[in-house]
Amino acid sequence: MKITTLLLCLLFIPSLATSSKKEDCIDFLQELNLKPTELTFQSCKKVEKAPAVLFESYYSVSGVQAKIVEDFLHKKFNLKRLRFVCCGWETNPTTYQSKNGDTYSINMHSYDEYNFQEKWRDYKEFKVIIGKYIILP
Repeated sequence: MKITTLLLCLLFIPSLATSSKKEDCIDFLQELNLKPTELTFQSCKKVEKAPAVLFESYYSVSGVQAKIVEDFLHKKFNLKRLRFVCCGWETNPTTYQSKNGDTYSINMHSYDEYNFQEKWRDYKEFKVIIGKYIILP
């Protein structure tokens, strides 16, 4: 009986350790309970960059609702306001540290020809990218 219990513990405990460290490519704003309803999660990509892994979650928002999302990102994450540069609207990425210590990068942009904010409603979409780096052991 003791040997069976010991074997079960040895088999079960390592799986607990690896599953608690497992990182997935997910909707990070949803996971943080910080996702505005105007944002639509599109996809997530995992990029291996030794000694880290970068996960990027991609979102879109219509031009009609872009100002709402920009205001939210500015207020919640201190993202700088979008500015028109050459061929589109962009901002410098900012970082956010969650309560559990994870660090995220936040960015928003759209590449359209109108350099007047009043024309945002005519844009098909703006993009928001949330990145999270995981340091490899």
